[in-house]
Amino acid sequence: MDKNKKLDSIDKNKIKLGLETMEKSLKILGNPERNYKIIHIAGTNGKGSAAAFLEAGLIEAGYKTGKYTSPEIYRFNERITINREEISDGDVELYYEKVNKALELSDIKLTYFEITTAMMFLYMKDKNIDYLVLETGLGGRTDATNTVTPVISLITNVSFDHMEFLGNTLREIAHEKAGIIKKDIPVFFADDNPELLEEIKAKTENYINVLKKYEFNENSTKLDKEKLNTLVKINNKEFRLSLFGKFQGKNFLLAYEALKYLGIDDEVIKRACSETVWNGRFQIAAENPFIILDGAHNKDSAAVLSESLREVFPNKELVYIISILRDKDNESILEELAKASDYAVFTGINNNRGQSCDEMYNKGKKYFKHSYAENTPESALKKAVSLNKKATVICGSFLLLKEYKKP
Repeated sequence: MDKNKKLDSIDKNKIKLGLETMEKSLKILGNPERNYKIIHIAGTNGKGSAAAFLEAGLIEAGYKTGKYTSPEIYRFNERITINREEISDGDVELYYEKVNKALELSDIKLTYFEITTAMMFLYMKDKNIDYLVLETGLGGRTDATNTVTPVISLITNVSFDHMEFLGNTLREIAHEKAGIIKKDIPVFFADDNPELLEEIKAKTENYINVLKKYEFNENSTKLDKEKLNTLVKINNKEFRLSLFGKFQGKNFLLAYEALKYLGIDDEVIKRACSETVWNGRFQIAAENPFIILDGAHNKDSAAVLSESLREVFPNKELVYIISILRDKDNESILEELAKASDYAVFTGINNNRGQSCDEMYNKGKKYFKHSYAENTPESALKKAVSLNKKATVICGSFLLLKEYKKP
């Protein structure tokens, strides 16, 4: 078992936005989050990739580096790592009990995300890390991670996702993301969206748009389609990224600026970015047959996946396996994905937010000339491989990706 039964019994889907409960809890725990330097990251897409680049750079520079991300793809332990090593099952159980014991005399009731965040802060303190790369869970302003005072705040971008919590306009969403900004703490961002800029300006003058600083444009990023690497040019220096996709250029640039701010040399960053690992983003899961895993769960992430696929497979020589959660913008995601292929196998996800293969098929058949429905992810893979395309691309939800990896 990859985590203890008590933690597993908590409803993961219960969301309670607000900082009061976490602030009280952390005070009782002795404010463990004040014992190391923190880089706090918000944004609609790209948080995980930016966090991975940061983690790699800090480790390569010799720092003991913690990272906290969510959700997991394959097992809970992925959320909490130190120098890329996942928290052990034993420590998951230990820190769950530590947090509960400390709070047992209070009337505090934590959600799943709050308790795992508290566990992580305490674990990182006890392990004496130097830096924590901290990804927000949802939004930023009222997210449980926003109880920290970081050394840098980073915002990748803003687009439409989780509108039921963050608002229905880009300005409202930008307001939530910019909520991680703290007084006198620098904020770097990688988005030309004017709504985001206005929200940042309303909170601080200590900001840098890395796209403008480095005059970043389409010619700044190239793809190596043979090695499936990304080449990024910054100040006439070329960096080879192990993560594939032109969109990764912006994520890397954001991490680059943060690492330079922390005094890390370009040569260290070059070595680090060539070894960066991040599951679930254009992840090559197998080469014979060729299988790609990508979480692509909103319009923007589906668009950048589709763009990358068209670069590698210009003749649409691929088939998708797709399942999307019911509360996502299914139509926009499917429309973007269909730009790269005419073939899709739809399957179901065993989750209360998931859909059956028939529901997915009925939504998707108008976008794909060749559409199929398979009850299980296993049968969907067999069907996709039988079509003899150059690649099978599994996408639409991280919950779907989890079905194709044994713990």
